[in-house]
Amino acid sequence: MSSKNDTFSFYSKQQEQQTSSRPIRLPTESGQRDHHWAMTRIILPRFLREDVAAVFTEHLRQDGRKMVADTWDDFGRSTIKNPSDVIPSEEIAVFIDHTAKGTEIITIQMPMPLYRNETYFMAIVCQAPPDNYRTFSLEYSVMPQGGQPFTMLTGICNGSRSNYGPGPAPGKEAFINAVTRILNEDQAPMTTFDLPAMP
Repeated sequence: MSSKNDTFSFYSKQQEQQTSSRPIRLPTESGQRDHHWAMTRIILPRFLREDVAAVFTEHLRQDGRKMVADTWDDFGRSTIKNPSDVIPSEEIAVFIDHTAKGTEIITIQMPMPLYRNETYFMAIVCQAPPDNYRTFSLEYSVMPQGGQPFTMLTGICNGSRSNYGPGPAPGKEAFINAVTRILNEDQAPMTTFDLPAMP
């Protein structure tokens, strides 16, 4: 297995580039926490680029909880200006499951979401071996009128973000079952849009 530093050197290189040229554009939606949003939408998906995906996923299998928590903490300390806005990593966990057809699903449990578009779980699935990965996320959302909370099932693949509609209750098994159904049925998303190119 490659050393942990292989993954973190990539993270550090990205941080240097952002600091010197193009800072990470953090969200502007009211109430959304920058730390949670940036980690789940920008930093972790970056590790699934072809040049580092194999190292990243192998670390997730071997010592995933520590690696994700360390990355989460490092990002918070180095990027979030107000220390009170840094979200603790204690709730992070990593699980490895396999579908009945043998597909590996690596699931990352995130710190509990509090605001719309924050994530309960992210699942990583190898779409086309060896290094073409897609992700699925179970996000917290709120009805515009009445404030009733619900979940949304989303995904990122090949530079596009997809919306699969309302998701299950926020539990790991229910989330994995929902992801498995999408994979088994080759379910098309309700909507898809291109994400900005990552530096």
